[in-house]
Amino acid sequence: MKIRLAEEPQPDSIVDGEGIRTVIWTQGCNHNCKGCHNPRNT
Repeated sequence: MKIRLAEEPQPDSIVDGEGIRTVIWTQGCNHNCKGCHNPRNT
């Protein structure tokens, strides 16, 4: 499986879960995780 970064990692997100989190935006993910933040890209 090949996963591509869609954007640079965001080190200080406060809207993607509790507390301050680092977010990595990807393309081409086929994990289909429960609660995926962007399920249209799976």
